[in-house]
Amino acid sequence: MSPSREIPILMYHRVLDSDPRPSAVPVRRFRDQMRHLSRMKFHSLTCGQLAEAVRSKNPLPTRPVLITFDDGYLDNYKNAFPVLQEFGMVATVFLVSSQINGWNAWETNPTVPKFRLMDMPMIKAMVDTGMEFGSHTCSHVPLNKVPLDKAEQEMVQSKRRLEDMLGLPVRSLAYPYNGYSADIKRLAAEYGYTNACTAGDGPRPLLKHLSLDLFELRRIAVPHSCTLAEFKIRVSGYYLFLKDLGDKKKWRGGGIFY
Repeated sequence: MSPSREIPILMYHRVLDSDPRPSAVPVRRFRDQMRHLSRMKFHSLTCGQLAEAVRSKNPLPTRPVLITFDDGYLDNYKNAFPVLQEFGMVATVFLVSSQINGWNAWETNPTVPKFRLMDMPMIKAMVDTGMEFGSHTCSHVPLNKVPLDKAEQEMVQSKRRLEDMLGLPVRSLAYPYNGYSADIKRLAAEYGYTNACTAGDGPRPLLKHLSLDLFELRRIAVPHSCTLAEFKIRVSGYYLFLKDLGDKKKWRGGGIFY
């Protein structure tokens, strides 16, 4: 029996040419990736749209894809946003609410430069074209590594602040540092989020979407080194199946899929 198709939920951080770090995708590569999605008739959805379709039991497009960005870097607006518009794509950007128009102040590694984040006029310009903004907490803490009341505060205050700024409901959450647990998922639902993304853990998000765990949406990282051929595998609908199969083989002394 062939594996069920997955909904590719792509995870980006930065899109720019001047940073060779794994989390920064060159602009040309990002454009090639979005062009491929367009040519192959992928239909982009925001995380909120996916959650609403699942909750209301509405059918999904034949080839859905979700494009997400963590942290809300300035280059998301300057470099990624024009490309998304060029190819008619929408995306979800997860913001650190205390650092809007600020810097990546959560970064403690002294070798990592300080990078600017988007300001509210930029964010609102993107909202006007259908982009979604979600929460990446107030201060980018690993929610499963702090006391539960602190985690609750991070999720609730971030959501309220973003809603006040945007004048829109904020329903989507991404767990910083992939830090989540059953309690974190429960609290997110209790306080009005309808979905939450991991950084690569969880069940495969299958196209048979009525069985999706909306608070453990598993994403596929797109790193700096990702060639177009590798990107095509990532959005094939079977990438996580192959990756999980490869991980199992690795522990048995075999190969691994990348």
